[in-house]
Amino acid sequence: AILCWLVTVLTLLATSVENYARLCMTPDCYAILTPTSVTLIVLSIWVLSGAVTVVQSIYDLGPDYCNRHHNGMKTNHTAFATTVIALLALVTSGFYISAAYQVKSARLNPSFKPPLAFTWDYSLMKTN
Repeated sequence: AILCWLVTVLTLLATSVENYARLCMTPDCYAILTPTSVTLIVLSIWVLSGAVTVVQSIYDLGPDYCNRHHNGMKTNHTAFATTVIALLALVTSGFYISAAYQVKSARLNPSFKPPLAFTWDYSLMKTN
């Protein structure tokens, strides 16, 4: 469960960073995100999530799913999970809010004529 949660949250973060790069940075900056680099990023997310899950299981830093003893969540488990959730949610939201603000600011300029790809990218970001 923790592995799936970490993969999901980190993928959402990576998606927000990619949307920000696509909409708010120069094309040269966005050109770094080739299919190979995106694949490496996704694999890195899986490896990092797997490593965190293994470390958590080895050092008993999370819920114990194997022994099936439920004594409630320990305070340090709850504090750590809440901190990680809050931090990742804030960073992800920050990228989305920043991208939306910069796009709205650019659209206020009467001479701004967005290319079709930009409009598609912005629509995709809004659905994410």
